[in-house]
Amino acid sequence: MESFLLYGAYGYTGQLIIEEAMAKGLRPVLAGRDPDKLKALQAQTGLDILPLALDQPTAKPMVQACLATGTHYLDITGEITVFEWVKKQNEKAVQANVMLMPGVGFDVVPTDCMALMLKNELPDATHLHLGFATRGGQLSHGTATTMALGMGEGGAIRQDHKIIRHPLGKFTRTIVWGNFTRQLMSIPW
Repeated sequence: MESFLLYGAYGYTGQLIIEEAMAKGLRPVLAGRDPDKLKALQAQTGLDILPLALDQPTAKPMVQACLATGTHYLDITGEITVFEWVKKQNEKAVQANVMLMPGVGFDVVPTDCMALMLKNELPDATHLHLGFATRGGQLSHGTATTMALGMGEGGAIRQDHKIIRHPLGKFTRTIVWGNFTRQLMSIPW
């Protein structure tokens, strides 16, 4: 049976991943900083746990461990600083024959796939404005924390293959989907 390490297993997204993984016959090793939360998850799921506090609350130690052990790395983060740092590790990843892929969560994968589909459907277009919003629901604790920590960094756009910083809220747009209207702004990831 396939196994992988799931760090942050007791968070909102971690629990969704556990559910989906187990439904597919996978057995993640549940990891995180809080042993008590991990033990409670172990009692519910029967999965192995690994209490593991990271000295730095960033992707860096995880990526370094993956490179050292030849292990693929997936992360749901939407933080541009993580993307840029991981991109600089590409040569090491190629040498180790591993994939380093941050941004596998909602805010990157679906929007990038949509952007590529639109590019393919509209090859002569020169600009793309893509927004997303929810109807109900709420932000996970991790997403809210990332947003709060990134507020001082402002927003960002990708232009000519480069990430360009700009003041938070510089770009706003009203998006209308049928009778659903939202005022959106660029965000710090």
